[in-house]
Amino acid sequence: MKKIQILILLSSLNLIAADKPKIDVEKRPEIKTESSKPLKIKVIEGKTILSNSKEGKEIEEKLMKVRKNLEGDIVKLQQSIEADIKSLQSKAQIMTPETLEIEQEKIMRKKKEHELKVNQAQEDLNRHLQRELGKFNKKIMDEVNDWAKKNDLDIVSLAETGEVIYRSDKVDATNEIMKLINAKFDETKKKEEVAQKTAAPIK
Repeated sequence: MKKIQILILLSSLNLIAADKPKIDVEKRPEIKTESSKPLKIKVIEGKTILSNSKEGKEIEEKLMKVRKNLEGDIVKLQQSIEADIKSLQSKAQIMTPETLEIEQEKIMRKKKEHELKVNQAQEDLNRHLQRELGKFNKKIMDEVNDWAKKNDLDIVSLAETGEVIYRSDKVDATNEIMKLINAKFDETKKKEEVAQKTAAPIK
């Protein structure tokens, strides 16, 4: 029987990424702003928060209960299939071919039902997982944002992946880069227009 697995992850925010190197803040190269002040950078371990926080542990307990409930009917059906197979094996020699075929078809139907139940249970478990972790993710992000602002931080990233989950306005260079790209675009267009005007007419 397929075993229903609980995937402990923070998918919506990618707060868990296994086998990624931990970011060592002490070894980061010093990054300075225009005012020559080094950026204030912190990291958090999403996996640790999920595993060790009170709410994270409560979520895991809830998911274990959901899993146990979902597995109940599946285990009973699996046991029923095993009993039917054992019974059929003991009586196969005295059954007519027609009866044997009927009993085999019954077992096949039960196996298909079992497979459907396993898949449905996994989907139900995943829905519970995403719902619980989605709410927890939002709480974490709200806390990170408030904490970063209160402590005048510039960047907060995940230790597992290095992904930036908070950044202050002063480190956002989006508009500056966009201006450079637009200026380069305009410059290229002007050169193309000049080239077209000065090009000799095609005879």
